[in-house]
Amino acid sequence: MKDGNRFIFRDTAIRHYALGRARPVLPQFASTRLTTLLWVLTGILLGGGLLTWFIRIPVYASGVGIGDGHRIAVFLPGKERSRIQVGQRAFCTFDKTGGRVGRTLIAIDSEVASPADVHARFKLTDEAAAKITKPVVIAFVNLEPLPENLPASAYVGSVYRVDVEVGTLRAVSLLPFINRFSQ
Repeated sequence: MKDGNRFIFRDTAIRHYALGRARPVLPQFASTRLTTLLWVLTGILLGGGLLTWFIRIPVYASGVGIGDGHRIAVFLPGKERSRIQVGQRAFCTFDKTGGRVGRTLIAIDSEVASPADVHARFKLTDEAAAKITKPVVIAFVNLEPLPENLPASAYVGSVYRVDVEVGTLRAVSLLPFINRFSQ
């Protein structure tokens, strides 16, 4: 590279070449657009994970309700006795109007009642008696104000589906893989 006393390369070119070799250069395997897309997807997944952790979903105990004048007697499974308290929300589904009405539990019997006790105490029709085959907890909700201004007599003896909100759980626990670890 020497031609007598003279170098054929300039000094600045040799220094830039030497700096370029000394500096590590990482290969670029993906384009900038793909890298940006992957970071956006990672952010969406993390955001969704945080949402499922913080969102709480109500848990319901379902039972049968029977109209009794101005209130509804609610028959819930006996195993739910420890989770049912006065003041919880109960949602009654009325077949005659097709609406769902939210009410508050106003009273709960202290003991779990057998089907025979319930049949004797409430003098149930065959339709209502057929739905109560296991021990139940008896709770009461006020029927008034009545939906669509129907008289209370229209609801006496009718059978309804009633859902009582007994607690909440995190949305993440509904995922099958996570649910196995939480039990």
